[in-house]
Amino acid sequence: MQAISARQLSLVVATSIFAALTAGCGEPVREDRTIEFSRDGKEVAFQHGNEGVYVADSHGEGATRIFQPDETVLATGRPLPCPVDGRLIFTTAHGLNGETRTLSNADGPLPAEGRVVSQIPVRYTCHLRDASDDNQPPEVRELFSVTCGHIGYVSAGLAVRWHPDGKSILYVAAVDTPPSRHTIFEFELESGQSRRVFPYAADAILCDWSPAGGHLTCVVGDAADREPGREPAATAGIWIGTPGDDKSWWHVPDSQALSQGELPSLIEALRASRPAWTRDDAQFAFASQLPVDPNGNIARHRLNRVEPACRNIAAIVEADGPITDLAWAPDGSRLGFVERPRESAAAIMIVEADGSITKRPVSGPVRKFAGFDATGERLA
Repeated sequence: MQAISARQLSLVVATSIFAALTAGCGEPVREDRTIEFSRDGKEVAFQHGNEGVYVADSHGEGATRIFQPDETVLATGRPLPCPVDGRLIFTTAHGLNGETRTLSNADGPLPAEGRVVSQIPVRYTCHLRDASDDNQPPEVRELFSVTCGHIGYVSAGLAVRWHPDGKSILYVAAVDTPPSRHTIFEFELESGQSRRVFPYAADAILCDWSPAGGHLTCVVGDAADREPGREPAATAGIWIGTPGDDKSWWHVPDSQALSQGELPSLIEALRASRPAWTRDDAQFAFASQLPVDPNGNIARHRLNRVEPACRNIAAIVEADGPITDLAWAPDGSRLGFVERPRESAAAIMIVEADGSITKRPVSGPVRKFAGFDATGERLA
């Protein structure tokens, strides 16, 4: 019998685990364990799996648990700081049929980048932690509960978003029973009322505000669009508009063919296709796939730049592998991304101010591009 090396064994094990997650479990989605800074930078907030939601000072000291889930909570979303004050929101997912959690932290270490969850429909609750008060601890209270067709919306931190003015919360919810089609709603904090703010529904949908708060971006897709040889639906792709104003929505050209996600699921494809905006909202970039030609050749990938004010779109570069981790320099003059060729190692690429593209040498394999520092000169 031929012996195999430790490296070969690790590759076999890793491949087997990945196959079990993607083939044996439907629509895998990666959890988001991002640590969030408050608006003033003095506080951080994070979720730690089954241990709950914590806040600490900006150095990570004085960690205080503000929420501890019980066994009925199947997933907890990362806490999101309010853009105007010290409030926080986060979500918790519960099974529609009374399922209880079976996996605990004692079962083994959680991956630093987050565990992988499989598709199950859930009912999730949005919680609000009020701003800190010197006289008494801030209260954590429930705001609303809705259903959605995938627990990944909660575990990946995709279910809710603050409105830039801090007066309302946008959220993803199902529009049918059992939950399969989804759209975006808005919950007004003062009245406690909800309204639908996006005119279309899809199997999966994500939303995000542009950095300056001038545009709401929705990325939508249907499971059927991913079938080989099938043309995406007319509503698939990226939409830019104003919540509640149906006539404002602009469907971004060439965005229907979603980019390739880290994992083979519709939600991961939507995550990979989300636009990366400059801080002033003047432009954004997004990655997409080109249609497979009639000969069945492997699809190529394209990086696009868009100026929403004049609705101008231009291709920056094409590649034979996925284009991921888009991030702009603070002044919007350069765009960084990771190019993942099919036949070679991934590399960090920079679109310079003059339009040229340079490769940044690094000492080892590239897993993720975190972005630029505040000066725009250093990369992480």
